Amino acid sequence: LKKLSQEIKAELLVFISPILYDIDTEAIHPFYNTYGLDFSCATINPRERLNKIAKKLDIELIDPTDFLKERFDSLIEENNFKPFFFTADDNHITSTASVHLSDYLFYKIFKPYKK
Repeated sequence: LKKLSQEIKAELLVFISPILYDIDTEAIHPFYNTYGLDFSCATINPRERLNKIAKKLDIELIDPTDFLKERFDSLIEENNFKPFFFTADDNHITSTASVHLSDYLFYKIFKPYKK
C-alpha cells in the first residue's frame, strides 16, 4: 500500500477504529462484554505494534482513541451517559460517537489537531 500510494502521489493514512474496551474502561455500557472476553492472555499490545510498524514504514497512523475516551468520560462526569457503541456490540459505534469521530478525523486529516 505504501508503494502504491507513492506511485500515485497519494498520502497513505491508516485509521485505528477503537473498540468498546478502549473507550469504556468502567463497564458502563449495557451488556458490557456480553461474551465474557478475557484479554489477560494477550502477549502484545496491538496499538503499540501498529505504531512501531507505522513508524518503520513512515505511514501516518490516525488513532482517535484518546479523543473519544475524553468525550465519553466527560459525558459520564456530567451524568449524561450516551452509548458510544451499540448494545452488546464491541466495535460498532453509535451516531453519538460518530459525531465526535468525524470532528476528530476532519481536524486530523485537514488541519493539525490541537487540544
